[in-house]
Amino acid sequence: MPYSIKIGVIQWVGHIYKIRRVKMFAKDLLSATLDAEAWHLQSEALRRSADVLWDKFTAELVLAAVEYKRTSDMALMDVAYEYLMSAKLLYGLALETGLKALIIKKFPDEIEIRITVNGHNIPIDAEVKSLGLSGGPSHNLLALAEKAGIFSEQFSKALVTGSDKEAFKDICRNLGEIVIWRGRYPAPIRSFTPLEYSKMLPSKILGHYMRDFLDPVMDTIKIFFQDQGHINDKT
Repeated sequence: MPYSIKIGVIQWVGHIYKIRRVKMFAKDLLSATLDAEAWHLQSEALRRSADVLWDKFTAELVLAAVEYKRTSDMALMDVAYEYLMSAKLLYGLALETGLKALIIKKFPDEIEIRITVNGHNIPIDAEVKSLGLSGGPSHNLLALAEKAGIFSEQFSKALVTGSDKEAFKDICRNLGEIVIWRGRYPAPIRSFTPLEYSKMLPSKILGHYMRDFLDPVMDTIKIFFQDQGHINDKT
């Protein structure tokens, strides 16, 4: 890359970084927390990044299969697995953020924010205590999915059968664990009983078939917010 272009790119990245830095004082937190559309946009950004890693996973998986057939070497399979786990971490975060966007949009009265004000009644500190679930902000994707109505009629075209819904529940359990620790650390903070998945469903729904269930749900969330935008434009 020519030096002048390289400098230009560095300056451009620096400019983007500056405009993306966000002030998050108490009043800013209040407005940002209740902005469901902003939550959804963040969810879509995470999903796009996950898609890139998923493509790397599938490419490495094909190479690994060819290499294993030729040499019985599993090294490339480990590389594919690493891409898979990183992709699933971002998909889990994308799903969590998308579900919270839905909850904020549907149940704004159930969002709990603790505010501290000074003697002039000016907010000086704010903390999100609950996003529609008791016990504070949660990484429990299954509980978030249930609260957001993922298993309701609204998502009947995304999750058509009872088996589809059970598969998505397992995906929520799996991605939730990955978001909490498995996709980030070599060990959890504390010991726990292993998750139990449906014995009636193949384990591959948590691997290369996961997006057959995840994508329709994420697409339905996206359509919901697009429709909300059209309604707002008309009003």
